[in-house]
Amino acid sequence: MKANAEVKREKEESIMVKVPPKYQVLIVEDEPEYANPLTDILKASKLFDVLDVTASASEAWQIIQDKTPDAVIVDLELEEGDGFELLCKVRGKDAEYLQKIPYMLVLTKFDSDKVIARVQQLADFFRRKNEHYTPIGILTHLENLADGFGVKIKKKLASTEEILERKQKKLEAERNQVLRGRIYKELDKYYMHASSQARDYLAEVLLLALKQPRRQRLVLTKIYEQVSDDFERELSTITMSIDKLLKKAFSEGDEDELLRNFPPYAKMAPKPPTNKEFITYLVEEIRFEEYKNRGTDA
Repeated sequence: MKANAEVKREKEESIMVKVPPKYQVLIVEDEPEYANPLTDILKASKLFDVLDVTASASEAWQIIQDKTPDAVIVDLELEEGDGFELLCKVRGKDAEYLQKIPYMLVLTKFDSDKVIARVQQLADFFRRKNEHYTPIGILTHLENLADGFGVKIKKKLASTEEILERKQKKLEAERNQVLRGRIYKELDKYYMHASSQARDYLAEVLLLALKQPRRQRLVLTKIYEQVSDDFERELSTITMSIDKLLKKAFSEGDEDELLRNFPPYAKMAPKPPTNKEFITYLVEEIRFEEYKNRGTDA
């Protein structure tokens, strides 16, 4: 049989496990007659706790970033800052970098239909400070959400992560488009035919090489393998096509133009550069041009 002390400890541990963590609520309110009752009633509840109370919109934004509350109760009319501006931040592009997107419950004395309509677009819930307002009503609303409260927050966070991922992919696609344009412009100097599949292989190899960290050693084998997968062609087809393309460009091209566009050719002629020599040179040239352009833009 188990000793009494061990049984007691197991009971205590089982009780501790069953107690769920409370949802953390930030109150942004500059009127004590509203802030104090809300604070007291939330602290007395089983589901919620008050993370902090502030009368400042800027301080509230800092707390949201640093302490990641589950919910924010915000008054639109603040003496220090603008509650609506805080709401816009949490629901706008600034929220992309938040670790957690809080549930936004808005309090207001405004009666303007235009203001209310805008608030309803951004907030999860709003309540007018009129004769029907009570702190217990706010608590009841939050309690009615119960487990769904946490689920709603997780969905919002997942939604934000998806938005960030889509934006990153869009930026990546735009960046690739700019680089491809720059690459094809360089390849045009060597009279590589626009309809050539080999030219597209080479352009993709250059693109992937440009995206590698500058100090990382250029390993063409891995890049060729990726291009082979992207185009669904045999690896040998990729490498041989690029090799033939370069040989043709340097055997049929004007020597003066080749020397102007590819100075290392002076020590190689009439032998064409290897794939790696050509790709390495072009990658550094494009990177240098980008560096100069950034300096010009600045």
